Amino acid sequence: MNGQQGWVYFVGAGPGPLDLLTLRAERLLRTADMVAYDHLVEAEVLALVKKDCELLSIGYRAKSRGGQHPILHDRILEAAKAGAQIVRLKSGDPLIFGRAAEEMQKLDEAGVAYSVVPGITAALAAAAAGNWPLTRKGQSTSLRLMTWSSHGMTRNPAETLAIYMPRHGLRELLRDLLQEGWSPTTPAAYIQSALRSDQAIIRSDLRDLPQAVEDHCDNRPGICLIGESLRRGIEPLLAELPREYENSAALWQ
Repeated sequence: MNGQQGWVYFVGAGPGPLDLLTLRAERLLRTADMVAYDHLVEAEVLALVKKDCELLSIGYRAKSRGGQHPILHDRILEAAKAGAQIVRLKSGDPLIFGRAAEEMQKLDEAGVAYSVVPGITAALAAAAAGNWPLTRKGQSTSLRLMTWSSHGMTRNPAETLAIYMPRHGLRELLRDLLQEGWSPTTPAAYIQSALRSDQAIIRSDLRDLPQAVEDHCDNRPGICLIGESLRRGIEPLLAELPREYENSAALWQ
């Protein structure tokens, strides 16, 4: 730290594996004075930091107990004002359901400079895990990233839905989609730990997916994909997965 104003980098850690970090993310992690990280970040990613780097765990979970999580940790502001170069490390991409907007507002109010280094978001990782295109010419022409609410989701056969953090409300959310006119046989999938060695994939249809998830999934975070682009199954391609993924669980209904 040099007494000058510091800088905060919002860095996307991607889905977890070290080799899916961007080169810029790796460089910043190796040189940062502080890394403030979320609970989903893998230990091998944190192992990149230099010896004197301050590691700050921010263990927020959705619907967590034990009080309200602060929008921006006080230690981040303190270190930035002392001249530190800080990596605010978030799973996936920091700008997609990563609460970066609220933290940026606090930095703006404090007069602290920042920039963003994107990462692979969960929807893209989940699609890659199943070898599913999220868009397809003439068939799937739009992609919607969403969480929780299904209000106003009138069926659009040309749209693929990526629903983040749906585990505890999945049955109700998909029921609402059916009521909005979505076909019960629309292809759907639920993916946990996408592209990690312990990934799990449930492939079903809109009507049966909630029960399949309840029967086969644990409490790890997951993402739900829905749309006609998922009709391209991955069964013939499972044998071609790289060695680090060959033990992944694949569960089908």
